[in-house]
Amino acid sequence: MSGAAPASLAHVQDALSQLYDLRLDVSVDDFACDETLARALGGEDAIARREVLFVIDDELGTHVGLYVDDEARRAAALPGAWGRDFEAMCLATEGVSHFMLVQHRAAQAASVRELELELQAEIDKFASSVLAGASAVIAKGAEALLAGNGVGLLRARSRLVRQRLFEKGELRDAPGTERAERYRAASQLAERYTRQLERAHLARGDVRGLVTELRRFYRLGFDEKLARCGGA
Repeated sequence: MSGAAPASLAHVQDALSQLYDLRLDVSVDDFACDETLARALGGEDAIARREVLFVIDDELGTHVGLYVDDEARRAAALPGAWGRDFEAMCLATEGVSHFMLVQHRAAQAASVRELELELQAEIDKFASSVLAGASAVIAKGAEALLAGNGVGLLRARSRLVRQRLFEKGELRDAPGTERAERYRAASQLAERYTRQLERAHLARGDVRGLVTELRRFYRLGFDEKLARCGGA
């Protein structure tokens, strides 16, 4: 699926690829849906949500398309976007996260559940925001522990991001619906896991250990992820 897009999401894919040491043979920009196509596929609900991953099976195979609205894409493309527009970066990161996990599992001839997609996206948003600007540490394997005030700043950032994601976040869907309950479960599981990350790594400034754990978690199966989050 394709469609005109005002801003690339490749930088979001690149950031997540670097974080997870993951290389896909496809670019998210080649699967972008514009508003017209998103409306045709998902109606007005897709437009209202501002971010939707479409996975459609037919006699020709499986087709994937990602819609992230123009405003969010433009905001996410600006320098320092996590600080400028947290919501836009969350939308962009969630969509790219869904796309990448579907593609990663497809390359392994494996399936992925909707709950796992939502859970991984919540973790990806947390990690991407907390580690924004730490690409050199991730790429070059710099000192395992940050020094001095860096630890306190990292810990404070982690707490702020957790609060924005898990305490202040609002559900679009009516309580009790299948989709709302899936989002709620994903949020609760991710909140538990990110607290673990904070205690084990971020409280000590252990960026290398954090990245190692995140990469290990990404490659776990669904049941193993649930157990790691304390949800099994």
